[in-house]
This record gives sequence, structure tokens and C-alpha cells, in this order.
Amino acid sequence: MLARALLLLAVGATLAAPAHRTLSGQAAPLLALRDVHDRMVFLRDLVGPSARPPMRKKALVLDFFATFCKPCQRELPHVVELNERWKSKDVEVILIGFGETPETLAEFALQKNIPLRVLSDRYNVASKQYGVDQLPRVVVVGADGKVKEDLVGDHENLVEELEKLLTTLTAA
Repeated sequence: MLARALLLLAVGATLAAPAHRTLSGQAAPLLALRDVHDRMVFLRDLVGPSARPPMRKKALVLDFFATFCKPCQRELPHVVELNERWKSKDVEVILIGFGETPETLAEFALQKNIPLRVLSDRYNVASKQYGVDQLPRVVVVGADGKVKEDLVGDHENLVEELEKLLTTLTAA
């Protein structure tokens, strides 16, 4: 009887948990954040109808992470490698520090030798716009400014999933 009650409680808690809000297929929310060098970065300059060469990208991989997040740190070498393979095809991976100061992120990027653009979302404004409720969170935005993929949590096959999608997005 106790086991059945615990099972019902567990199932009820699972059903009551808020569902992940996906952005796939929607226009990517506008983003304007400072990088660790105190320069403003605007999503509209990189993808979407107002993006212009030479800054225009075929795709952006936005990786919301935190320096204290262990799954984020495990994922980091893979997204760095992904950026190295795809940057010549007008794809950029951008790290967005969830609730992190530029100073903390700059120190982290220096210690970990991260060659990516790192943006500070100190007040979680972008994180709220993108519905980030779990880390890591990877959002792929196409050249048209629409979200093509929205991956939440630790993905074992992250690189393979992204490779397949980026191949499609850069084929045109």
C-alpha cells in the first residue's frame, strides 16, 4: 500500500512539473548582450533579415551555460571543436553565461582556453527570453533568424545532432 502511494505521488509530481517551452520554428528572441571584452553583440547583426555581410552567419549555435554547471563543462570541449569545424562555413558557436558576470566569464574563458565568443547574461534577460530553465541549453538559429533546434539538458549525441542540422543549414 505504501509503495503504491509513493508511486502515485511520484507520477503526480512528474505530471505537475512544468513542461519545457520549446522555441523550435519560432523567430529567435532578440538578443543584445555584452561579451567579456565589453563589446555589445546583437543577434540581429548575425542572423535574420537585417544581418549583413561580413557579419552574417548561416547559423548560430547559442550555448547557455554556467561556470558551476558540471554537464556544461563536459559539453564545452565538444562545442569548441564544433566551432572549429564549422566556422569556415559561416557558423558560429556563442557561449552565453547564465547569470554570470563578464569578469567571472573572462577568467573562466582564460583558464579553460576557450576560443569562442562568450557573452554575459548577468541578469538572465536573454535566458528568460529563451525560456532557459535547465542547463545546458543549446539553441540553433538559422540564417533566417528562426530557431531550428532547441536542446535542453545533457545530450550524449549533441555533436552528431548538431552536425546533421548544420549540414542541412549550410547546404543552401
